[in-house]
Amino acid sequence: IAKASSSGLRFKAAVWAHPSTGIERRAFGGDEEAMIHNMAISLPVLVMPGSNDDARFKNDGEFSEVIRSRGGKVVDFPDMIHGWTTRGDTSIPEVRRDTEKALGLALDYFNERL
Repeated sequence: IAKASSSGLRFKAAVWAHPSTGIERRAFGGDEEAMIHNMAISLPVLVMPGSNDDARFKNDGEFSEVIRSRGGKVVDFPDMIHGWTTRGDTSIPEVRRDTEKALGLALDYFNERL
């Protein structure tokens, strides 16, 4: 999401569970900070970080105000770890609870903006 939107692809809104941007720097030698800033100012995005995700994306993180200023939203999931929405074990009640919550938030977010 960050790479595509910061590169000029036009989205009306986006949802980003357990954000990860380090690959821009590590694999491509790009400017991770600039990519995040350009993404945050180009579209409204719902960001849902887990407990071990980059603190800059959490509610009190440095990118949260920029995200909110563009119509975005940050919802922290302090009981979850990176990857819970796509590969979490939903037989664990807490994972199931937060996966369902994240999917519901995503659906609501898109319904409000599209």
